Formats: sequence, structure tokens, C-alpha cells
Amino acid sequence: MSNQDLQSKISEFFTKHNTMHIVEEPDYSNFNNVIDTAKAVARATQHGVYLFDYYKRDVVYASQNMLSWCGITKSEFKKCGFEVYLKCIPEEDLKMLFVINNAAFEFFNKNISIKNLNYSLSYDFRACDFMLHQHYTPVLAKNDKIWLAMCIVTVSSTKKSGNIIMETEHGNYEYSLKKGQWIPLPIVKLSYKEKLIIRYSSQGYSMKEIAEKTNSSEFTIKNQKQKLFNKLKVNSICEAVQYCVTNGLL
Repeated sequence: MSNQDLQSKISEFFTKHNTMHIVEEPDYSNFNNVIDTAKAVARATQHGVYLFDYYKRDVVYASQNMLSWCGITKSEFKKCGFEVYLKCIPEEDLKMLFVINNAAFEFFNKNISIKNLNYSLSYDFRACDFMLHQHYTPVLAKNDKIWLAMCIVTVSSTKKSGNIIMETEHGNYEYSLKKGQWIPLPIVKLSYKEKLIIRYSSQGYSMKEIAEKTNSSEFTIKNQKQKLFNKLKVNSICEAVQYCVTNGLL
């Protein structure tokens, strides 16, 4: 993607679905408190964190660990902001991110009142030759438009870009890149035993140890673990944990 195409896409990213009205200086009076909160989240979790200002059309804060993952220096970020972040993403995944952005705002405008900010969007993409998992949620709104959003970035447990999930109070949806539409996801519930298997597995316990802790046979745990993977449509315990955390199942 050429620099001219990138600039055109960035402009579209900000203006097509979420054109902001005027945000005045008094609106920014408590803005530093939001940035301090984002810094605290980054310190407490060691996740990558950044804040996206739709009015200023830029990333207004990015944690150091996220910049390091993407091979971006502080000086480069201060000089180029959002543009330098996008340049570390391969063209194929960058195109996907713009598709996700358009699809998400179309979904917001059609289904959700911006006054209610209780929803989030997650997906996987490649940056600097490894996979990242991003979780996006709006933080502030102005005149029925998203003004500020927070993104939490972690290393992904998957090998493939996509896995686009919209979480709302009324259910979750998956976006099909092939069909170009949001598909309602069935409600998945875990039994107490299934939650134990996920929790113990994520802590490094072997199937034999999990069997002892749950008064089961090792064969039973192996069988239940495979059924759990099939239920969640994942291939590993890392993917299972990420799925459960993303969907609030634990």
C-alpha cells in the first residue's frame, strides 16, 4: 500500500462513519485522568495499551511495551503517531483492519446507542512478524459519536488473523470476512467442571494432576478436555483460555 493510499485509508478510517462534532477545550479538562488510568492498566497487566482520539484523529497515548512489540521508538511515535503504527502491519492485515473498522461502525450505527458504551470488539492481526490480539472498547462519547476508545493489546494464541468478535449486552457476534456480515454467536456456557479444567490447565497442571484435583480419572479429563475444545471451536489450551477470557466465561 503506497503512502498516498495509506493516507486516504486513514482519512476514511476517521471520517466515514464517525465524523466528530466540535470537541472544545473544557471537554479535555479531565483527559489526563483517562490517560493516567490507561497507564495504570498497562502497569498492572503488562498488556499493551493505547488510547484513540477520534476528534484529534490520532493515538494520544501508547504504552512502552506496545511500542516495543511493534518496533516503534518513542520519537517515531511522537512524530508520526497512528501512521507509524499502521506501517508495522502487513498490507493484507492492514486491509483487514480497515474492513473491520467499517463493519464495526456500521454495526454501532445500526444496532447500538452510543450513549451505552457497554460493548467491545476483539480480533487478531499480525504486526512485525508475530500475532497480536486486540480488544477495543469505547471510553467517551460526544454528540452520539465515539470520542475516545481504549485498545488492550496482547500476544495472540492463534496463528491466523481474524477471529473478529463483537460483544454486546444482548449477545455476541462474529464477523465473517468471507460473507461480509455479522453472525450471531450461540450462547456458550461452561459447567463448573469445565471451568476447573480450563483454570487448572492454564496454570500448568497436567491431566493427571487435574484428575486428582477433581476426583476423576485421567481418561475422563482427557475426554472432557477434547469435548471442551470442540465446544469452543479451539485447538489448544491457550486458545481456550483466550476465548473464555474474551467472552467472560470464567
